[in-house]
Amino acid sequence: MLSGRRGAAVALVLLAMQMGAWGGQQPGAEAVVTLTAALARPDAAGKQRLTVVVQIAPGWHVYGNPAGSDDFIPTTLTVKAASPLRSLKLNYPEGKRVKDPGAGELFVYEKSAQLTAEWQADGAGVEAVDLTLRYQACNADACLPPKTLEMRVKLPGK
Repeated sequence: MLSGRRGAAVALVLLAMQMGAWGGQQPGAEAVVTLTAALARPDAAGKQRLTVVVQIAPGWHVYGNPAGSDDFIPTTLTVKAASPLRSLKLNYPEGKRVKDPGAGELFVYEKSAQLTAEWQADGAGVEAVDLTLRYQACNADACLPPKTLEMRVKLPGK
């Protein structure tokens, strides 16, 4: 058994290793998931579209929508504008099917996922939207706490 300064130093090193202070650090949720988004002008039928690309760091995944189990947090997109978005429809890609020994069949997004939102625009449509993405990132060893990212997206040239 170690005692004194040497024992305290060893205990401190072991604690730091458990907390990820040396090697094998898990990045914060900000480094695991990034977003890019584009807002298009309404098409000839008056439909306006927002495209959101979710980039996921190698070795990580986020749960799809649906996730496959109520015990897991699905990735969700919320879109708001200064005026109400009529007939708003959110489109999520099909997630990769994975088997979890304890939870059964789940659906996840790895590498990237493209989500879209479409609505019926009035006239020239909206010039900007505020989007919110809620997700939980996990790797083979652990899950980070749920995270919410927010972004304002404007029409090109606005």
